[in-house]
Amino acid sequence: MNEIKIKKDTIYVERKNVYGNELIYPVCKQAKLFALLSGQKTLSDVTIHQVKQLGYSVREHIDREL
Repeated sequence: MNEIKIKKDTIYVERKNVYGNELIYPVCKQAKLFALLSGQKTLSDVTIHQVKQLGYSVREHIDREL
């Protein structure tokens, strides 16, 4: 039986400070899917670690006007 190889990909997240807590929100479709699978609106450190173990890289998306 051949091992299934997952293509290395990137997900994008955004950090927000909410009532003194730094939370990580999914930005792209894949990141939102991982949050949905974890049962949360945000991505925890544990979830991000597991996503990285699947071969994904996690990048911070900064949405600001120049």
